[in-house]
Amino acid sequence: MSFTESTSQNSAISTPISPAETAANRALVTKIMDGLARGDGAAFVAAMHADFVWRPMGHGAWGRVYRGKRAVLSELFAVLYEQYESAPTTTARHIWADGDRVIVEADGHVVTKAGPQYNNRYCMIFHLAGGQMLEVREYLDTQLSAEVLSPIPAQKEASPA
Repeated sequence: MSFTESTSQNSAISTPISPAETAANRALVTKIMDGLARGDGAAFVAAMHADFVWRPMGHGAWGRVYRGKRAVLSELFAVLYEQYESAPTTTARHIWADGDRVIVEADGHVVTKAGPQYNNRYCMIFHLAGGQMLEVREYLDTQLSAEVLSPIPAQKEASPA
């Protein structure tokens, strides 16, 4: 396989990767990460597709998958921000791009209202299309999350109609 081809996980068929798509997706994620390094999530939120999926790659309270932009913002980010003394910063250390995927290795820093610092390391895999984020797979130290942060409330069950 060359650097200009990618093989689908479900198929042995190679799909050409557009250098322009790679460059555009890398530029978008770089812009997002530049904002997050300053504690500004506006570019991140603006790039979220309505059906955006946040997929932490862990287990327990910190492994819940959030589906839909509104769910990510209200059920995950709002709950996290309630625990922070100030806006968190997430600084990219490395960014790799290939077609519709961009991988970021990053360090996050924030002080919690309870006092301890929450300084985690991340590897995030962004899946993009049409200038929007469809999904982020987040690899992180879930044990650190459990030790420093209050648990996120369990997902509410829909009431019967």
